[in-house]
Amino acid sequence: MKYGEQRCREIGAFRQWTKKQTDDPIFKAYRKEYKKRFAWIKAGRITDEQFYAWSEKAREEKKKCDREIISLEEFQQWLRDSKI
Repeated sequence: MKYGEQRCREIGAFRQWTKKQTDDPIFKAYRKEYKKRFAWIKAGRITDEQFYAWSEKAREEKKKCDREIISLEEFQQWLRDSKI
């Protein structure tokens, strides 16, 4: 196998994970905001450091939502209101 090639088993596992995540409203909310803010780096609106600091906080909030400590609505509100 050449460098950079993936085995069918690896590709299949990633596809299964991706399919599972698309059915998860918590992950969808997180991923949508993540992509938006990641694009801000290229647009020059934020620095890498600011983005990664936000990302770390967002993952913590997502874990709270996954554990039902906060509701999906509270998580979505946090994502909308969170500052970088």
